[in-house]
Amino acid sequence: MKNNMKTIFISLNVFFLLTYQLVTAQSKYTEHTLTADGSVKPCACKIEQLSWMVGNWLGNEDHVISEEQWSQPIVGTMMGMYRMVNNGKPIFYELMLLIQDSSGIKLQLKHFSHPLKGWENKDDAGVIFTLLKVEGRKAYFDGMTYDLTNSSELIVYLAEKMKDGGVTEEIFRMRANK
Repeated sequence: MKNNMKTIFISLNVFFLLTYQLVTAQSKYTEHTLTADGSVKPCACKIEQLSWMVGNWLGNEDHVISEEQWSQPIVGTMMGMYRMVNNGKPIFYELMLLIQDSSGIKLQLKHFSHPLKGWENKDDAGVIFTLLKVEGRKAYFDGMTYDLTNSSELIVYLAEKMKDGGVTEEIFRMRANK
């Protein structure tokens, strides 16, 4: 009986220690985004778990149009593109890739001004967001969250660093555009 209690006690301690490590391996960055703390392991997810992002998404708030499109997953990748238009004028574009490899899933993107002038160096990989976890139709990347709240509303939360060192959260609301 005493040995059984000791085994249960040790098992519970190991369980709580492992749970604590999983929970603390990532922390809240903004209200809706997470950030890795440097020791987080890649999400053991398959890119097919993100297939709910596939489609054409359109948002229109205060004269700003956001449009994002995602292709079906093929051979460990999904291709996407984004454009922002403000008051009838193109502001910028993004070419995006979701890439699954042995280190996990990453969202890689490059920005372009109108008419297609790159922001990042042409040989750089661009901006990279590492996938931390997927919960149903919510994907938490390091600093960005995609949330399909229902079958036709996609919300993208982006943590943006400010010049003063603070962080703000940008919210992009889009609906399925059929």
